[in-house]
Amino acid sequence: MGERHCSLDELNARIERHGASAENAENALSCCFSDIVECFKPGRAFMQLYDEQKDDFFIIAGHNVDTSHVIESEQLSLTILNTVIKNEEPVLTADAMEDIRFSNKSSVVISGLRSVLCSPILSDEGLLGIFYMDNNFYKGVFKKEDMASLEAACRKLAMVVKKVRPDIKPRERD
Repeated sequence: MGERHCSLDELNARIERHGASAENAENALSCCFSDIVECFKPGRAFMQLYDEQKDDFFIIAGHNVDTSHVIESEQLSLTILNTVIKNEEPVLTADAMEDIRFSNKSSVVISGLRSVLCSPILSDEGLLGIFYMDNNFYKGVFKKEDMASLEAACRKLAMVVKKVRPDIKPRERD
């Protein structure tokens, strides 16, 4: 708990490899997502990409979340997501229930959010998506070093997203 299970160099090399050898867009992104989850070992995680045509985000991958309803079901804090979207900077909180930025938000209280780390997926063109992970059971699971590492991994991930983006089909919401 609270320590990465791979080095940043190893993680970035894996992400680059998936991008270079991608046979299809969803497989490439799924492999990148899995590598990041394997490295950080969050309780839950998901990756959203931005759909320019609909001016909205859609979930492309998830870990221990119902990806079809994660946003609507208040399983996470929309305030955290919106902060990352608005500022295009990562958000780290050791305990969302005690963090003054989020503790008064109903979704934080309802879902019992503790450790949260969320980073934008940015390219020179702007915001491409968001990588979100949390742990509802323990405080302080993610550290500042993790935030820097996720941010670096998301920069590599942005290169993969840009490469495969034309082939990505947003899933329709129920």
